[in-house]
Amino acid sequence: MKKQFFYLIAVLCSTCIFTACSDDDDPYVPPTKVEMYTTSNGLKYTYGGTDRTDVTVLYTPDATDPQKATLTLSTIGSKRSENIPSAPLLSPGNIVPGTNELIIPVTLIQNANEALFSGNGETPFCTYRYNGSVSDAGLTIAIDQVTMKGALSSSLKPTPMHQDYSSCTTTLPCSAKPSHLHPILKISKRQHSQCRAHRST
Repeated sequence: MKKQFFYLIAVLCSTCIFTACSDDDDPYVPPTKVEMYTTSNGLKYTYGGTDRTDVTVLYTPDATDPQKATLTLSTIGSKRSENIPSAPLLSPGNIVPGTNELIIPVTLIQNANEALFSGNGETPFCTYRYNGSVSDAGLTIAIDQVTMKGALSSSLKPTPMHQDYSSCTTTLPCSAKPSHLHPILKISKRQHSQCRAHRST
């Protein structure tokens, strides 16, 4: 009877040990409800390798697939980002150039302590790469390799100024000497003389 009792105790202990080990091997479970991440609750966001603290990320899990979620990135206020050499300059309120709110659908890859995500995205103005993770400690996301699209790059080029300075309708003072003008606004000595002659009549 005692042998059977000790055998039963041994079986129960073995079961508990194996159960504990299997629990340790279970992958991290991503958030199952909507979460708003800020720097105060574990958000770490970088743009072009530079930390930004004026961004929030709304994490929305997929209702039908626990390995999918949507990240909505927004800025706090309209702070202009500092000049980042490795990425295009942002206007006030931008997450990426030309976009104040960026929505990124992600596929989560679970491991023991976190769920990872990465991929490429685009807006009407640029393409970019993203990667990050979500865990009990918070959410990390980095955006880099931002490349402006060709059409936008062309549209941002300054429009050439009209080159006809033969009349005195120019807004520049006729008393200005040609050598004192900016190169793009220079007029010929002949045009300058004609302008002065016109003023004297």
